[in-house]
Amino acid sequence: MSDIDAAADRAQQLGASLLQRNERWHTLDTAERAALAIGATRLDGAGPDWRVYADPAGHPFCLVWAA
Repeated sequence: MSDIDAAADRAQQLGASLLQRNERWHTLDTAERAALAIGATRLDGAGPDWRVYADPAGHPFCLVWAA
């Protein structure tokens, strides 16, 4: 497996891990802790109800809080 394939596989695992946890986070902070615990990296950029991250392969994604 190439480094690119391995990174893509880790990225897919990150997204799947977040989705498969079947959890409801009560705050953006708790959702962030869950994402960081499974390999996400916080990036610059945020608002009162959203934050930007990168998966292990460097692909950006956002967590958005919708109350």
